Amino acid sequence: MKKAVILILFSLLLPILAGCVERESSTPSTPSSITWLGYEEGIQKGKQEGMPILVDFYADWCPPCKKMDEDTYTDARVIQMSQQFIMVKVNVDDEPMLSNAYKIKYIPTAVFLDSNGHEVYRKTGYADASQFVNEMEKALSMIK
Repeated sequence: MKKAVILILFSLLLPILAGCVERESSTPSTPSSITWLGYEEGIQKGKQEGMPILVDFYADWCPPCKKMDEDTYTDARVIQMSQQFIMVKVNVDDEPMLSNAYKIKYIPTAVFLDSNGHEVYRKTGYADASQFVNEMEKALSMIK
C-alpha cells in the first residue's frame, strides 16, 4: 500500500518538477561569449539599432591581440558590457585600407564609434578585463 501511495505521489509530482526545470532552462541568460560582426554589417546594424559600435583592430600574429581574445573578451564583465555595443572585429592584414582609414598604427586598438559611425574614443594596446570595462564605460559616457 505504501509503495502504491509513493508511486502515485511521484507520478503526480513528476510533471510539476519537469515544468519547473523546463521554465528554468527557457529563462533568458547572460551570453557566454561576444558575438562579433564584420565591419560593414556592424556599421549598418549600429545605425539601424541606434547603438554604439566597438571596432577591435587586430592581427592573427599579434600576441597582445591573442591575449585580449583569450582573457579580456572572455571575461563575464566584458561580455556583459559588450551587450551595450555592436561588436566588430577587423583583421588589419585582411583589411589594410580600412585600417589605414582609421589610422591604425598599433594593435590591438579598440575604436569606439557612435551609432552613426563617428569615432568618439579609442584604446590602443592590451587591457585586462577590468581595464577594458573601464574603457568601455568611458566610451559610453562620451557617446551619451
